[in-house]
Amino acid sequence: MAKNFGTTFKNIRESKGVSLSSLSDDVVSKSMISKFENGISDLSTQRFFHLLKKINVTPYEFQMTMNHYELSDDSKTLSVLTKLVMAQDVSSLLRYSKRLNQKYLESRLVFDQLNWIMAEVLLANTQERKLDDSVDLKALTDYLFSCEDWGNYELILYGNTMFVLPLETIVIFSGNLFEKCSIFQGNTSLYETCLNILLNTIELLIKKEKYSQAKKFLNLIEMQNLSEAFLLERNFIKFYQGLIMLKTGTEETGRTLTEGALAVFEFAGCYTFADSLKKLM
Repeated sequence: MAKNFGTTFKNIRESKGVSLSSLSDDVVSKSMISKFENGISDLSTQRFFHLLKKINVTPYEFQMTMNHYELSDDSKTLSVLTKLVMAQDVSSLLRYSKRLNQKYLESRLVFDQLNWIMAEVLLANTQERKLDDSVDLKALTDYLFSCEDWGNYELILYGNTMFVLPLETIVIFSGNLFEKCSIFQGNTSLYETCLNILLNTIELLIKKEKYSQAKKFLNLIEMQNLSEAFLLERNFIKFYQGLIMLKTGTEETGRTLTEGALAVFEFAGCYTFADSLKKLM
């Protein structure tokens, strides 16, 4: 492992024209870096991340470089499932789900089981049918409850399966989302995923006529003080605020907010979003 990490680090360092001398300091010496690059010895996690910061490379960029830009097996699974669902390719999604199930039956690994469960949920959702009783959702919730920190995999796993979970479970998971992902604070991609999951939670609560709970999640998002760069998310927030007002008696303000949000989506050519929200009304 030291050789793989060290070789990759050396290639990146040299491509940036950074010398060993310029990296050495009171945290890591020139000799330590040289031995690391040549696979003679490893570095502590603290020293390794210290070096990455000094050459302006994120851990994610380093991993992608080390793996020659190849995604992990789980990332490949997520990518394939996303493409099949977007294409509404039921037959291919069915075959892929069977492959994932066979993989799990052979390996009995928890992540293979979770990937199959996610595929089955997406398949049922695409076919607009009830999830088969053979799918063990307890394995899914047990895993998500056991994870103190959520990364990209856990967020996508939850986001793709949340609609088949009990409402009280969704409220717990979504309510602790920012806390669960706090270890990855500063990761824009994860932050955007969190926001999208919270917006889906709000829509689900509105459908279930749980307006007071939906308001709490709207307040949770508003506490984030979203910048103007999050125009899409801010427009959804305005729509949901207006829709809750319409449903709870404040019709004039509610209609102004919902119609304004719909006008923005339609002006931007986001007709799928607009049509979906009209149905929600």
